[in-house]
Amino acid sequence: MREDCQAQSRGLIRARGFIQLSEGKADGDHFNSSIWGRGAYVADVLRVSTTDRKQVVDLTDQIEALIRRAKMQQGLCSLFVTHTTAALTTGEIGEETEDDFLQVVEQMIPSIHFRHAHDPSHAWSHMASSILGPSLTIPVSAGKLALGTWQSVMLVELDGPRERAVHVTLVPS
Repeated sequence: MREDCQAQSRGLIRARGFIQLSEGKADGDHFNSSIWGRGAYVADVLRVSTTDRKQVVDLTDQIEALIRRAKMQQGLCSLFVTHTTAALTTGEIGEETEDDFLQVVEQMIPSIHFRHAHDPSHAWSHMASSILGPSLTIPVSAGKLALGTWQSVMLVELDGPRERAVHVTLVPS
């Protein structure tokens, strides 16, 4: 399984706190990669390196780049983060709104005596990520994510800095 994830990430390069897609060469309707063109869907893994203990990373542009590479016009985009101290959601980015969001997330978890044996100091981040959730499904329309005017796809880092894996599955309709 880990080898599959590593193979899936080969088309990506790391950049300051987020992932950019590397330039690929198209072969007909599919890219020259073992992950593109397997059946009716496209799957990839975004590797995201966070830089702060708590951080919001905007993934919208990277996901829309995957949609363009897949040449998908209509369908669904499924996202899943494979970590217990990170989450996915949609929200507004900019004007320090993400800092307000992080403060609210931390405050919604009560200060209790956590029994998390590994490290009680970050137990709150496990609780918060479970409440926010590890996945999103977003419609794709006219080759773009069907997001509202102020919505962005947000990776919510709650115990960084770390490298995070976000699995992306595109299902055309």
